[in-house]
Parts: sequence; C-alpha cells; structure tokens
Amino acid sequence: LAGSLAAFQCLILGAAVLRVWSVVFQRGINADQTETSRNESRKPWELQLKALLAAPAFLWLVVYGAGWGFAACCFGPFYPLFMYKELGLSVEHVGLLVVIASAGGAVSSPAWGALADRFGNKPVMLFCMIAWQIQNYVWCTLTPANAWLLYGMWTFGGMMGAGFALSLFNMQLKIIPPKAKTLAISVNLAVTSLVTAVAPIIGGVVLRHLLADGANPVRVHHQVFLVTPTLALLSCLL
Repeated sequence: LAGSLAAFQCLILGAAVLRVWSVVFQRGINADQTETSRNESRKPWELQLKALLAAPAFLWLVVYGAGWGFAACCFGPFYPLFMYKELGLSVEHVGLLVVIASAGGAVSSPAWGALADRFGNKPVMLFCMIAWQIQNYVWCTLTPANAWLLYGMWTFGGMMGAGFALSLFNMQLKIIPPKAKTLAISVNLAVTSLVTAVAPIIGGVVLRHLLADGANPVRVHHQVFLVTPTLALLSCLL
C-alpha cells in the first residue's frame, strides 16, 4: 500500500471511524444541567440574539476570529503542496513535522495555562500570535537547500499555536453573554467556519492565476506566503 491511493483511503477511513467512536463515548458523559442552562433553553431566541448584539466584546471576538481564520486559511492549506512539490519532501517527512508540532503543543500547554493565569489570556494570546506569525515569514525563504529549517519551525509553531488556541478559547468562555451561551458559541462557529471555508477557494484562484503565466513556482509561493502572516498580524489590531 506504500504511496498508493488505497493507503490514503485507509487512513481517512480510520480517522472517520475513530471520530465516530469518540462521539459515541462523548454521549456517555453525564453532565448535569445547571439552572442557568435550563433558563437559557427556555428563553426565546430573539431575546438571546438581543443579548449577543448588546455584547460588543463578543462581537469583536467574532470579527477577530473571522479575520484570523481568513488569514490562516487563505494560503495556509497550500503549505503541504509547497513542501511536496517544491521542496521535494515525502509524505512521511511531512507527517513527522505534524507529529513534532503536535508534541510541541502538548508539552507547552501546561506552561501556557500557568502564564495565562498569571498575566491574563489576552497578553498570552497576542504574544503567541505575534511570535508565531513572525516565524511564518520564514516560509518565504524556504528552498530544498534549507528545508531542514522546517523542523524548528513546526516545533516552534506547535508551541505558539497551542498557547494561542488555549488563550483564545479561555477568552471566548469569559466574553460570551451568560444569557445566551449556546447561541453565542453557535454564531461564532458559523461565522468563522464560513470565512475559513471561502478563504482557501480565493487563495487557490489567486495561486492558480499566478502560476498560469509560467512563473517560477517557488518564487510565486514565497510571494503568496507573505499574505498569511501579514493579515494575521493586522488582525491583532481588531
């Protein structure tokens, strides 16, 4: 199966089975419904929507999440293709990088939690975001000769990404209106998911157009990879 389509199909099938299995186990978790959640379920959605519109901090969080999602997903999905086609990395090589990033995030998460408790979620989130995106400018310099830099990049990126995700999630829990928690989370996910779904389509059209003129593919990828960290850093202004 090595390198065949069937190998990828088996991996996807295995991931889907594990996901379904996790949902089955999740349904077995007993969580008592609190008085607040019972009151929320009885409140008309119109009143919950008014509570959301009356919470500017939550609205800004949604705007920021949409901006960050567009920045990350516009050209971010094309990093693997760049590594395969232009840097000449194998599937095993890229898979190892993903494992390294995940391990870095897992190891650093307790430290980020302690730092967030001491200094606050927003400072930690901004620090991780800025450090992470400054590092992402290195993508604009990668060639087959210096592809070894990816090991450090993915380790560092996994650590910074974990701190960013943890702090952003904690901020969401504190900012969402207590009278409309379920609706707030649903609206946030709906808006950010829609933006992140459209972003790679736009990025793909732009990338295909730039490559259609016979331009150097490495140079074109270096140029478009400037967009992701720049937009992500600009989204911090929100």
